[in-house]
Amino acid sequence: MAVNSEIVAFQKLAMLAIGTAKIQGKDQPIVRAASHYQAFTFLRFLGAILFEANELFVVVFQGRGVGKIEDVKTDVNLFNKYSNEFDESVKLNISQIGSFFSQKPNICDVIRNQFTFHYRHRSELSVLNQPRKNMSVDIFLEASHGNCFYPWIAEGSLIKLFDVLKYPYSTEEEFVSSFANLNDEIIKIARAFMDIFGSYILWFSRRYLNFSYDCNNEVDVHNVLPWDEVQLPYFTTSS
Repeated sequence: MAVNSEIVAFQKLAMLAIGTAKIQGKDQPIVRAASHYQAFTFLRFLGAILFEANELFVVVFQGRGVGKIEDVKTDVNLFNKYSNEFDESVKLNISQIGSFFSQKPNICDVIRNQFTFHYRHRSELSVLNQPRKNMSVDIFLEASHGNCFYPWIAEGSLIKLFDVLKYPYSTEEEFVSSFANLNDEIIKIARAFMDIFGSYILWFSRRYLNFSYDCNNEVDVHNVLPWDEVQLPYFTTSS
């Protein structure tokens, strides 16, 4: 299932960027800011994917037509029909995403419809019109364009989003707390979908493909690093 693979990939990228900010950016504010902006970029795409995942979910798994894909409406509510074959965690996560997406607007709705692309509507100048207290407008330039970083542009995008979501950001403490809340909410929904879709793929494989963990088709993946050793730096040197 493509959508589940995309959720897994962008969730990992966002978490790696956050982890890099904590490790490499501990004593380097510019590294921390750049890593946070990388995380925000991945969270924007992840939020949009989760919005689309929900539309897919309610059509294919709950039998309700939604938006532009009304024509594929089905009368089968897959998870209700086979609910006794799924773990309780799946049922709890279905309830969780149902509650989340019933809120209008919700974070994923706002991100998907206003912030994933939509560059014309995300003016970086907004940060100059609504600056945080004691905020400076910095630009970091290097001969390698890939290592240039514009913190005030990154902050402008976040402030615009915080305005829509009504998150506080006027002080450094509020800004950091709001970003952490944004990250936590999106990752929480991502993990819920990962459990739902992953459980469905496993259920389908067992029910229709005779899948078993006892098969002899194991695959060895070499040189897998522990999660804590993987980082995703913004700044790099030329090879």
